[in-house]
Amino acid sequence: MAINLGELDAARTRAEQSLELYRHLGDPWGIAYASMMIGNALGEEDDTAAAAAVFEESVERFQELGDEQFTLLAMTNLAYAVGELGDLGREKKLYETIFPRAQALGNRHLEAYTLAELAYVARYEGRLAEAASMLRESLGIFHERGDRWQQALNLGRLGAVLADQGRLGAAVLLVASSEALADEIGAKTPSWAARRNEETLTAARSQLDEAAFEKAWEEGRRMTLDQAVALALGADDG
Repeated sequence: MAINLGELDAARTRAEQSLELYRHLGDPWGIAYASMMIGNALGEEDDTAAAAAVFEESVERFQELGDEQFTLLAMTNLAYAVGELGDLGREKKLYETIFPRAQALGNRHLEAYTLAELAYVARYEGRLAEAASMLRESLGIFHERGDRWQQALNLGRLGAVLADQGRLGAAVLLVASSEALADEIGAKTPSWAARRNEETLTAARSQLDEAAFEKAWEEGRRMTLDQAVALALGADDG
């Protein structure tokens, strides 16, 4: 909760206190979970190398406990961290490992999340149409599940891909709706998403005239979630 609200000092402190308590209780699952949460706080503080080391440990602990679901969750965090550190090959391999295991587990949330991350691997490899298709599929799952936060993040992700495809007006609409939804939820956009959104908007500003940009931005801010998702899912139609 504190991480989602951007209260990073509180998040780190609470996670460390939790770890201390779980160690005192001798609870191995709690130790693994609290460690993972410390890694999340470190990642948001941009101490990515330290976060990756913590996630490695969490993956090992959950695997030893036989908890498949939390092993995969910790692996998603590790994949993000190693990707941020520049090891894109390992990031891709981790997500490709997680995806079928999430499907086998029947965890639709994790399946959709991993699909979105694999879409970004495709984006970095220049497979933009494939990236957009995977993001729409992921967004559709989150929409069916009513996960407003993940929908907001995926709208921004898809906006970046559309910008790469030269579809700048649609990109601005989706980023604007993503940020408006985050404000409505009361969540702080994660640092990685904020950076990506700003890159998308910078690209759009460089090629759209000011009036077109502002019109798209205001329209995107006014859209309901259902309208934004309908636009995103139909974006392949032009």
